[in-house]
Formats: sequence, structure tokens, C-alpha cells
Amino acid sequence: MSPILLVVLVLFAIAYGAVAVFAFRHKLLGRLAYREAIRRRGQALLVVAGLMIGTATITAALVSADSVGDSSVDAFAYRSWGYVDLTVGSSNRFFSRDVADRLAARPEVRRVTDGVAAGIEAYGSTSDLTTRQGSSGVTLVGFDPVAQKPFGAYTMLSGRRTYGNDLLPGQVLLSRVLADKLNATAGDRLAFGVEGQGGVGPGEASGPGPVELRVAGIAKLDGPGGYTLSSVVFAPLETAQRLLGTDQVNVIRISAPGGIRDSVSAAEVAAPVLRRAVKSLDAGVPLTVTDAKAREAAAATANTVFIRALLIGMSALVVAAGAALVVNLIGMLAEERRSRMGVRRALGPKRRGLIGPAVIEGAW
Repeated sequence: MSPILLVVLVLFAIAYGAVAVFAFRHKLLGRLAYREAIRRRGQALLVVAGLMIGTATITAALVSADSVGDSSVDAFAYRSWGYVDLTVGSSNRFFSRDVADRLAARPEVRRVTDGVAAGIEAYGSTSDLTTRQGSSGVTLVGFDPVAQKPFGAYTMLSGRRTYGNDLLPGQVLLSRVLADKLNATAGDRLAFGVEGQGGVGPGEASGPGPVELRVAGIAKLDGPGGYTLSSVVFAPLETAQRLLGTDQVNVIRISAPGGIRDSVSAAEVAAPVLRRAVKSLDAGVPLTVTDAKAREAAAATANTVFIRALLIGMSALVVAAGAALVVNLIGMLAEERRSRMGVRRALGPKRRGLIGPAVIEGAW
């Protein structure tokens, strides 16, 4: 239970508890208030409707704002990064793969992380040679099948799951977004061209030898298959290195304990430990630790502030109209009962004897 809800429930209990105690101690006033409440049912229903409209509008605005915020954070931070919480890199500069192995082997790093994996991220275009469809703005994500387990398994549309160990040389996975653009299916032949380089297709040389890409499956947008939520070719690290003609990597992905949505706090604890460990490594290039998921979540939350304020502001106008309706109704009811209140005042009740029934009637 959230603290705000708890406070609201406590205030509700205090307010209605005080009214109940007053009605119990002044049974006559309680009966008079009850009779007044049911005597003019139309007026009572109109007051209740005005209150319901106001409260329902403000509640709907808050729920909508929270939903927008939660969906933005879920889509742009949690789903797009999956189990990857932090990254280590050097502005796309390449470095030795053993840097990731040395980082993962450090005891202090193992205590605060679930997994450390070397990888590659590059950008280019791809063509499906089977369907003769192409797409630009494609991300090549090279992952290490041996270190993939802490980052989750890729789930195919067919239901099959894989960490990449069973992929043959040259086999890759496509994100569902890219597969839809290419009308690709398992078994299709692909050509991938890296930005600034020529296309890489069947029979074409790249680095140490020719690389022929074949689609082994279409990954769902869950877990590692949702990485970046965009057009992605997921390739085992050796295949990605052959595409780029290198034996190095340009990113280290790190998973913190806690799963996809509950690992941000653990990543905050792990970040300073990783920065100290990375600083002591001799990587040949300056490496930077980035709180990738936390930064993305903060940006998504900040982007919803205006929408939240807009929804609350619009609902405030309706609430003000509902409040004015209620105030006018109460004024009309008070004017209509002035003669009866005057007679009651002449009989000797104190001020609280006049106000008390109105409060109890409102509680009814």
C-alpha cells in the first residue's frame, strides 16, 4: 500500500469516525439529518452526482498521467534495454575482448552484477535476398552466447528459446520490427552493409573470409529480443566480428541483480564499483561506465511531466465546475431551510446543534 493511499484512508477514517461519534452522542440530530437527506432525494442525488463528477475527473486525470508515465518508462527503458542495466564503452571505439573477461573475473564486480558480456554494436542497412526487401537504419547487435544466460534467452515467434549456442556460423536472429519491414521468415538469406563499408552478402568477403547470413528465427520483443525496440540483426559475436572484419569488441553489457524492472537500484550500487574496476584496467582506450537503463527511465519520466500537468489542469476545470455546482446547491438548500433552522434556533439549540445535522446529512 502506497503512503499516499494510507494517508487518505486515515483521514477518511478520522472524518467519518468523528461524524459517527457525534451522531451516536446526539441521536435526535442524527435522525433529523437522515430524514432531511432522504426527504429530497432529487436534490441529494444531484449533490452526490456533482461530487462524483469532480472526484472521478481528478482521479481519471491522475490515473491517465500515471499510465502515460509508466508506459513510457516500460517501453523506452525497461523493454528496450531488457536485462542490460549498464554499459562500458569508448564512443564506439574498439578494444580487446579480454577486457570484458578481466572485468567479469574481478571479485568485487561479481558481487554486484549478474552478468558481464562483451558485444558489438554497429549500424548499417540490410537486404533480404529472398523477399528482395531492404531497410536502412539497422543495428547489428553482436552478443556472446557463452555469457548470454544472465541476459535472458531469445524467444522466437515459434516459441523456441535460444541463448545463441545452437546457431550455426552465419546464422542470425531478426527483431520482429525488422522482420516485418523485410517480410522475412526463418531460412531467408541476408546481406548486411555496415555504415561506411560495402555490403556483406553471400559469397562476399568481409575480414578473414566470406560471410553468408541466414535468418535462424524471428525474435519476440521480449527480454533480449526487445533490445532497442527497433530494427536489429542479432548475431553471435564471432559472426558479428567477421562482418566487421575485426576480432575486437566495442561494448560491454552488464546485468545487475533484480530482473528487468527491479534492477535500477542494484545498478546504482554497482556503478561506482564498476567505475573503479574499469579505471584500473589497461584497455588501451578510455572506457566509460554508463547507467543506460536508469538514464533512459529518467528521461522517459521527465518527458511525461508536461502531459501529467496538462491532464491535471484540464481536470481541475471540471472539478471547479463540480465544486461550484455543489456550493450553489448547498446555498439553495440552506436558503430553503432557513425558516426551519430559525424555528430550531428559537427552541434553544447551540450553533453546533444547527451545523451538526448538516454535517451528518452530508455524510449520509
